[in-house]
Parts: sequence; structure tokens; C-alpha cells
Amino acid sequence: MQTQVYAHHDLPDFVHWQILSGLRYEWSFTFQGKNRGRRWISRAEFNPTHFVLLDNDFVVGYADYVSGCSFRESITLNKKSWKSSLSNLLPPVANITAEGAITYST
Repeated sequence: MQTQVYAHHDLPDFVHWQILSGLRYEWSFTFQGKNRGRRWISRAEFNPTHFVLLDNDFVVGYADYVSGCSFRESITLNKKSWKSSLSNLLPPVANITAEGAITYST
């Protein structure tokens, strides 16, 4: 396994879509209304940095760090924080049967 760090504009497509799928599954409420078909993981104006744990081309873990400004009632706040994280502990070839048994396909 290896950890990769990507700037927002450098995130490879195969990583982007796995992360987006995980976010859609885990936080489905953020994909409702006007955001139903959203394609972004983090908004570009917050300058996200993506930290990805990969097993070959499979995303095992993910976190992003954002920074930017927020404007409320004439007050500008500079923010820097971890925004989201995901982990996937099963390998991509794992199958879970209706009885709960885990099998692996080759």
C-alpha cells in the first residue's frame, strides 16, 4: 500500500470516482436537491489537498484538508481543517453472502 498526496487539480480520475462513490454512499444526504448529480469531492475555492491510501489502483482510505475563507455578516474567517475521511477495509475482490460469510474471487 502507498499513500499519495494530490492537489485538487491533480487527482486522477480513477481515484476521484472511487472517492465520490464512497462519499455518495456514506453521506447520501449531501447529494440531494441541487447537489443530486454533483461531481465534485471538495469545492475548488477551498483549495483541497487529497490524501489517498492506495492498494494498487484501489482506494483504501481517503482524507482531505481544506483551507479558504468564509464570509458571514461582514466577517471574514480564514479556515483550515480536515473536511472528510473514508476508509474501505475490504479488498475489491471480497464478496459478502446473504449469510454474512466473506468470500474472495480471483
